[in-house]
Amino acid sequence: MTSGQSKLVTLQWRIRGRVMHELGKVAARGGQVLVADPHKNWNGWLDDAANASRSRLFEFTRPTFVIDVGANRGQYAGDVREMDPKIRIASYEPQRVCLDTLIAASANDPNWTVIHAAVGAEKGELTLNNSGNELSSSLLPMAKAHQDAAPESRYISTEVVDVRRLDDELASINCSPTDRVWLKVDTQGYEWPVLLGATELLKQTVAIELELSLVTMYEGQKLFTELVAEMASLGFSLHGLLEVLVDPKTMRLFQVDGLFVADRQ
Repeated sequence: MTSGQSKLVTLQWRIRGRVMHELGKVAARGGQVLVADPHKNWNGWLDDAANASRSRLFEFTRPTFVIDVGANRGQYAGDVREMDPKIRIASYEPQRVCLDTLIAASANDPNWTVIHAAVGAEKGELTLNNSGNELSSSLLPMAKAHQDAAPESRYISTEVVDVRRLDDELASINCSPTDRVWLKVDTQGYEWPVLLGATELLKQTVAIELELSLVTMYEGQKLFTELVAEMASLGFSLHGLLEVLVDPKTMRLFQVDGLFVADRQ
């Protein structure tokens, strides 16, 4: 058995052990990780697999700055901090209900900045639709397919939020032209406007984690094939996919996170 084969077997047994340990615990992550497959969706299992993929790309792309758009309560930034204890992070989150928890999570971390704002193509104000599970809140109307697959994600309120362009933010978050940026965009159908407001930032971005929908989840959003093509035109190739949302009735895959790497690597 080669060294590589030995590592693979070890990883397989670790995964199997984790699954057995978590047997009976069901993931409860609202619209972001919707329980659908009883053979693999135990609490933490998908997160571990996702973080393993991110870790490999972190090692390959060597980012120095992470911009976390759609930070919610800081879950993603927490995962990033486990991968790199010192990397600088800027988290953008418009939902007021999430803000106190997000600020508390970053309070003792001098390299983690929190900005209470949404991100888009133009600076201004927009109405945010707040979902029942927080995680599915969006600046866009929710489509019926999403409501049917995850009823707990239905909108329950609205709030007017500040919207900023990432290209206007670089100085204020101390992102220098020499930084190698890892950009994560989890904006529930509003991914393309975020990228339209980041054309200068993308020139120094080495990797992007982008939520992609295979089915219309939000009215007016770009779907998987459109965004993958747009990313290619911007000089980013798709390197991996992470499962996000499956319809529990039909087992159809609705959403994934795409890991893109700049072609100039």
